[in-house]
Amino acid sequence: MEEAQQQLKQKIEQAKTAGEKAGKALQTEQVPEQFAQIDEVKKAYQESYKPAYKAAEQEKITEHKAQGKEHGLVLAEAAKVDDRFKAAYEEGYKEGKQQKEKQLHKQGYDKGFELAPADKLDQKFMAAYTAGYKEGKQAIEDKVKAEGEALAFTAIDYEPAYRFSERESPLQCDSTPFRGGMRVRSNTEYHE
Repeated sequence: MEEAQQQLKQKIEQAKTAGEKAGKALQTEQVPEQFAQIDEVKKAYQESYKPAYKAAEQEKITEHKAQGKEHGLVLAEAAKVDDRFKAAYEEGYKEGKQQKEKQLHKQGYDKGFELAPADKLDQKFMAAYTAGYKEGKQAIEDKVKAEGEALAFTAIDYEPAYRFSERESPLQCDSTPFRGGMRVRSNTEYHE
């Protein structure tokens, strides 16, 4: 009896090891016949397979997403990947492509804003760069136009109203509101 339990424990350990190994290799959850005959051994195989499979799958998803982002940053053709990880790869590729296009747009905008000649880039990079360049060029033109209008508005010739010279006394002012203000001020508690 004791020998049978020892063999059962040994089979359970073998099943756990085999399940973990199969999970890490991302194999399908097909319990081998040698472990499928006894329920306890089968359960041990499945319990060790599932967490190992999930961990390996998550690792592959992260890996494919990073690979997709890397390909998107250089705007390379999308690679063919396993269907299980295609969504993660495409998500990474989309992120990388958007990041690269944003970077090229800003680079083009800066060049356009400086009114510098546009850079010569590969055809696959030109769309985002050109859009940014045009926006930058338009922005600087709008800025110059707005500044010109502001200068024209402030350059209107006008004569300032009567000014006191340094030697004139403000009490010689003929302004009625000024004189009224002086009366109010002299009637305050500070000027009694």
